[in-house]
Amino acid sequence: MSRPARTFLCGAALLLSVAALPLTSKASTLTIYSNFNSNPSNLYNSNVGWAELGGNPLAYISAMAFTPGASYDLTQIDLAMLYAYGTNSFTLDLETGNGGVPSNTILQSWTVNNMPASGSCCGVDTVTSPGIHLTGGDPYWLVVQVPSHNTRAAWNWNNTGAKGNVASSQNGGSTWQSVGGTLGAFDVLGHKPAVPEPSVAALLGTALAAFLVFFPLGFSTPAREEGPKIPIPHDQLGTSQPCPPRRCGL
Repeated sequence: MSRPARTFLCGAALLLSVAALPLTSKASTLTIYSNFNSNPSNLYNSNVGWAELGGNPLAYISAMAFTPGASYDLTQIDLAMLYAYGTNSFTLDLETGNGGVPSNTILQSWTVNNMPASGSCCGVDTVTSPGIHLTGGDPYWLVVQVPSHNTRAAWNWNNTGAKGNVASSQNGGSTWQSVGGTLGAFDVLGHKPAVPEPSVAALLGTALAAFLVFFPLGFSTPAREEGPKIPIPHDQLGTSQPCPPRRCGL
């Protein structure tokens, strides 16, 4: 194969390999924290939980803490909030921590309707997130707010023996008391933060630079013109002999 053809094929293969690179990567969903039972028909304790009571002036609410082992982007939260009576609705806040209790700094808030009925198993309440960044090693709190004064609900306990930081408030979250104990059943899902990928222009530019380095273009240069030919004299026998420089005017 000629050099121009080989150069063309190598360059084309390099550019095609760059074009074939994925422009985006699909991150897989990972479990950041979970205390749900692995048995889908026995996810949590359906008989006992933390009472969530709406009221004025008193509103008994609770909060559960979790700490990611690494940094993630949040995508989903599931929890076992079950409805007893009143308005079938509650608010879930994601907050940072402060001194072992919620900080009241809300990172995101969701309104959830149509809780599963109390005494049943194993419906869950699900909220999704556009990808709030959670820093590994930092505590975060899930805070349940029952906005209606007539609502009675419960954050049912896990049945896997998971205990941890639990906080309780009797004034709707204005102040908190750390109580600890069995955690309400929940999980937190997300994915690893995306690694920025180079742009298409940068990839093509890199490919072109590599192409020019390893396969330089073979432009032809004009042939050097030859000077006038100097006749070579024949000897007496008719054979050609080298021309002495002085006789040829060199």
